[in-house]
Amino acid sequence: MAFGVEVIGNDAAGTFTVADTDKGLLGYAVSLKGAGSSVTISSASKQPLVFVNAKGVTAADTDGIIAVWNNSNKTYYFYSGSIVYEPNSTDADVVLTARSVNYFIAQSMDEISPDGTQGYGIQLKNANGDVALDSRAFPLAETFYLPRIVPPRTVETGQRISSDSTDYVEMSNTSYADFSTGYHYTSAVFHSNKITHKGKFGAYLNILGAYYFTEAELENLSTIIIGQLR
Repeated sequence: MAFGVEVIGNDAAGTFTVADTDKGLLGYAVSLKGAGSSVTISSASKQPLVFVNAKGVTAADTDGIIAVWNNSNKTYYFYSGSIVYEPNSTDADVVLTARSVNYFIAQSMDEISPDGTQGYGIQLKNANGDVALDSRAFPLAETFYLPRIVPPRTVETGQRISSDSTDYVEMSNTSYADFSTGYHYTSAVFHSNKITHKGKFGAYLNILGAYYFTEAELENLSTIIIGQLR
């Protein structure tokens, strides 16, 4: 792109890029912020980003927290997940317990309708014609930044993903599955002084007619994004 517009912000944390049309990127805005065991994003046409901090929440420092997205009702649900082994059985289950956490939702600018009551503003589009930034499309007086990004397959269960317990972990990639002969899940564990990764897999294997149960810890299979409100 031979020309474009770059918007630079500045606050107590320093300077940061708000938008750069030359990079072809879409800006993200904080559309919701709060605390609870679920949050509905009724305007979402695609899965938004969800950042969670669960410091001090029951079981968040042991079992960790999982975020589950329900696309039919556009809702995130927040749980802690524990493993229950059924005696004399060939099954183990992930038991989910609803937990109230602190969260904020980030949506791309093409997902947020501008405030029509504002008579003026500035709108930037990238080379594809997508809205990269619209000054009228910030529902809350909040912005966020990403102090750390953890690449896939770089941390094992129990290893630190943040040394700041006030950080938020983006959880659209946390997951769990409970199938007939086992389970797997990934979560973030919120300690008093750090945040760690947790992943676990377990399955009963049928070998020559005999069942054997095996478990393994999982590294982070996807990128972990750490966020903070400014």
